[in-house]
Amino acid sequence: NSRNCLVNPEDVRDMKLIDVGGFSEDGRLVSDLALIESDVKLCLMATEADAAGLLDLHSPSLKTWFQAESHALSVAGKKRDFTVDTDAAPIAKDPAVARAYRIINRVRERAKEVCGDWDPEGRHYFAALLYWTLNSLRFDTIRPTKKLRAIYSASEILRRFSNAGA
Repeated sequence: NSRNCLVNPEDVRDMKLIDVGGFSEDGRLVSDLALIESDVKLCLMATEADAAGLLDLHSPSLKTWFQAESHALSVAGKKRDFTVDTDAAPIAKDPAVARAYRIINRVRERAKEVCGDWDPEGRHYFAALLYWTLNSLRFDTIRPTKKLRAIYSASEILRRFSNAGA
């Protein structure tokens, strides 16, 4: 919602996203950030003008996206900073995927700050990401290829949780 964007008129790159309407003292701490990541991956990625010919319906790109998502979720757990190396092979080989994960890195940097020392593995963030990822399956406007991405992403998030306990 554009009313949730505060832009510095002196420097348009200085922008803050807010959503105080849904604030609750005992609410999910990083839910809005997880929603942004989910939206970037499932609504925006591969819809740019220079994406593959069929944009987000280009099914051969699923393999690249699956590899990138698997890498993004496994690396984030090991580094404990949540971010992803956008120069890594599975991500860098597709410009649309690399652009999306650069945005996601900014979101995850903020999530790491919010989680602080009391949640260094980001359990709350990735649980919220799982929720929003699965929630996207209920919308008819999400294309079938994106629903496949959502299912795969959910499985990788669950794998991250199971590996964290090992």
